[in-house]
Amino acid sequence: MVIRIFKTNQVIANVFILLLSILLWIPGYFVSVKINIPYYSLFNFFGAWLLKMQSFQVFVASVLVGLQAVFLNYIINEEKLIKGNSHLVGLFYVVLNAAASLFLSFNPIILVNFFVLGVLFFFFKLYTLTHAKSFLFNSGLLIGVGSLIFSPLLVLFPLLWIVLSYLRTPNVKDYFISLFGALLPFVYFISYIYLTDQLLKVSFIDWIINDTVFEATSFSQTYFYYLGVLIVLLVFAVASLFLNLFREVVKTRKLYIIIFLLTVFLLTTILFNSNNILALYVLLSVPFSVLLANFFNQIKREWLAELYFTMLCLGIAAGYFL
Repeated sequence: MVIRIFKTNQVIANVFILLLSILLWIPGYFVSVKINIPYYSLFNFFGAWLLKMQSFQVFVASVLVGLQAVFLNYIINEEKLIKGNSHLVGLFYVVLNAAASLFLSFNPIILVNFFVLGVLFFFFKLYTLTHAKSFLFNSGLLIGVGSLIFSPLLVLFPLLWIVLSYLRTPNVKDYFISLFGALLPFVYFISYIYLTDQLLKVSFIDWIINDTVFEATSFSQTYFYYLGVLIVLLVFAVASLFLNLFREVVKTRKLYIIIFLLTVFLLTTILFNSNNILALYVLLSVPFSVLLANFFNQIKREWLAELYFTMLCLGIAAGYFL
């Protein structure tokens, strides 16, 4: 039933996605999630105050996740990566982001995912646009600003150059434009902390080796069922995609390769701090949602898709209540 509702291409499904996100975050009103915010993080300047208001910050976070789901759904449907222009991508995004009470709180990674989505949007546009210099600058800018919130996001900058070389025939100017965009936020940020006499308080070594975002650094045993189901579904999703990818047009194949590259580069963020496994999970909800949505959209037997989705939801429920 749920899969059928979100498999539709009707715009009204976006409203359901937003409402579902708010509903799935209800447990966040009853749990206390401790967030570590480094002094030098940009999140400290405009987001930390929100954490002092428990109910309001959970509501804001749930709405932001819902809006991200709608935007991700738009990106995928705009490029026609999933046949039928369904809203399954948004469905899986809100479900994956509400899968553990350990991070049902307004946190830096929620904001960072806006930058990840923006970068993905610009990546896809590089394929079709003749003049893409503004998109290259904007991609670098988003990576730079996002890195000031969560430093491991810098791994996306080499990915930008890889995608640029993969989708286009770039010249030296293209590389410099993207580099300038990435460096600009750091110039402004360093200038600000210098003018406010805070430069000596910032340890750039600590900035690179990012602090753990969530004080809870691992899932409890009750979440292993959910993770097991999720991993099995992802294996099926990746296998199904590879088996059918050669039948797709060149553009679709290339854009899915970018999804895979994004997954690989996001995985490397764990090298900055091995305790940031929960932050990594939230980041990976972007590519994972696309892979799962594509898989469920291809399942011909509706009852089977509903069964898989029910198993996933039962895993989430087990993590909350067992």
